[in-house]
Amino acid sequence: MWWPSVSAFLEKLRLPTKVQVALPPAFAAYESSRSYEKAFAVDHAGHFGVAFGQRNKVSAGQAALKNCEQTETTCVVYAIDNELAPVDGK
Repeated sequence: MWWPSVSAFLEKLRLPTKVQVALPPAFAAYESSRSYEKAFAVDHAGHFGVAFGQRNKVSAGQAALKNCEQTETTCVVYAIDNELAPVDGK
């Protein structure tokens, strides 16, 4: 009900109105998992790596990157626990 008016407003401001990142279907399973500490890493081609049950968030991010980069691509951490990962350490 409310989306058409919000979408029109965003388009006038030239802001995105659609999903900008296509995540692999495996992200839904990651997101619903209650196994903390967890992380999800992805590359531009859709390869991904996950880590569950790590000692802390840093370890989870490192493990997810390592799992993703087994495909010899450059990956970034997309999510840690149930939050988007900081961009450029911010």
